[in-house]
Amino acid sequence: MANFSKLNKTNGVRPEGLDTNGYEYTGLKEYVDEVVPVVGFFFTSGEYGRQVVVITDDCFVNMPARAVEEFEAIAADPELKQGVLDGELVLTDIEPIKTKKGNSVAYKFGNASEVKKDKKRK
Repeated sequence: MANFSKLNKTNGVRPEGLDTNGYEYTGLKEYVDEVVPVVGFFFTSGEYGRQVVVITDDCFVNMPARAVEEFEAIAADPELKQGVLDGELVLTDIEPIKTKKGNSVAYKFGNASEVKKDKKRK
């Protein structure tokens, strides 16, 4: 059977030759109080409009719709794009929030090297 979902993963930023076969989709809410390494990301269009999906070491993470603009900016900036490919981008301070439209998840961007330094201090 043809796997047309591969067409959805050709835009965005991802390491050359990254094999994501078998990766499952999960939501960012599954990572509250954790640090999520961003190996890459891609954009999809679906029922809820344009969305971004983060690629981690072992799964795909569906991001809130408001994240699209931020990740488009990363994809358009050569230095930030290279930082993602170098494994420097992480998502931190992940926590549930209430919004006008219901529940969502807040997060911050971080540098992997800085997060490692912070963990060593504790």
